Amino acid sequence: MQSRTLIEKFHLTNGIPLSLYEGENLLHRFDTEGFTPNPAFQIMKPFITPVPKACYLTSPDYLSCGILPLSSSNNQWLLIGPVPIGEYTISQVKNILTRLGKSHKQVYHLQNWLQMLPTLHAYRFKSNILFLDYLLNDPPLENITEVRYPSVDKSAVSLIKIKEPLLGEPERLDVSLNETSGKVFTEKLRDSIKYGMVEELKELLAGLGSTNMGMAHFSTDAVRAFKSTFIYSTTLAALLAEEGGVSNDLTAVLIEKYLTIIQTLTSYDEIAKLWETMLLDFTNRTYQCRIIDSDSILVAKVCKYVQAHLNEKIGLPDLAAFLALSPEHLSREFRRNSGHTITAYIQMCKIEESKRLLKTSKYSIAQIAQQLNFSSQHYFQTIFKKHVKMTPLEYRNTK
Repeated sequence: MQSRTLIEKFHLTNGIPLSLYEGENLLHRFDTEGFTPNPAFQIMKPFITPVPKACYLTSPDYLSCGILPLSSSNNQWLLIGPVPIGEYTISQVKNILTRLGKSHKQVYHLQNWLQMLPTLHAYRFKSNILFLDYLLNDPPLENITEVRYPSVDKSAVSLIKIKEPLLGEPERLDVSLNETSGKVFTEKLRDSIKYGMVEELKELLAGLGSTNMGMAHFSTDAVRAFKSTFIYSTTLAALLAEEGGVSNDLTAVLIEKYLTIIQTLTSYDEIAKLWETMLLDFTNRTYQCRIIDSDSILVAKVCKYVQAHLNEKIGLPDLAAFLALSPEHLSREFRRNSGHTITAYIQMCKIEESKRLLKTSKYSIAQIAQQLNFSSQHYFQTIFKKHVKMTPLEYRNTK
């Protein structure tokens, strides 16, 4: 009964279709107004028998679906999805019905239902399954694998109108934070990440008691509850960072990074420390995108590219090729709209990232120089001192 209550809360918060099964028998469908039969069951059928497998996939029609066995029962499991990646035309909906062996008479019903569902990219869909795992299973299964659909039509991708990745309305995302820390704290936290206000975020975190760090109120186990909140907070932070200008590719890498680390932690203090690191990381990335105050679309594109490739050697020819512009035109327009040369901006971003690594990691100065693709440790130290007015070691030792 408690599991059903938690599943119901999750569904109401996210809008993701959820169905509870025992074997192949449907016990309860939480999206009561959903399309019948649920396409996710047919899509996941190869992974249901003989034993439901903890997994997720993206179908040829770009519907994300998943299976989560429940450890509290030998045969009960949760069907998650489908969740679309974008909008579907009538012909695309007909293709889905054809794959399901269903009549095209239902095409408008299915299309209307798909339009009502939240849109999620695959990595965000996975984070929601992990959240459900920590919420419902004790101990969590954690080993939830991505599986392949028997046959994937690669040509279909260009036909689907991709939306910006969403998790629903913001008020539906930060339930755990809203219910525990209060609306004022939540709004300040969201603004800090979205607008890259690093110092404001540090003050917020410093004033947040260790017993109140976003703890999910519906779990009795502190570590498990905090892991659940961490997974959800990471997804929310990524969304806010994207709104602040960080590229989707970079937030996907960061989500994968933090979801991998959290699975290895076993103590509340470790998770609390990682929670702060994660929030500061996303906020720093947004800040770096906002170093230059410009409304230029070209400048915004350059900033996103640089942020996504900080660990690489970035040159003007690479940027020009990416933006389909001549190097001369790109250099001239960027300087006119930002007041900086591209080389100076790249240096600024790499130095900001090195400052973050010096404070939050145990990497040596030589390792940081190498990671950010400086030509040598000496050159890194020279550029760092030019920008920060102190050496990397002096900066690391400051409070």
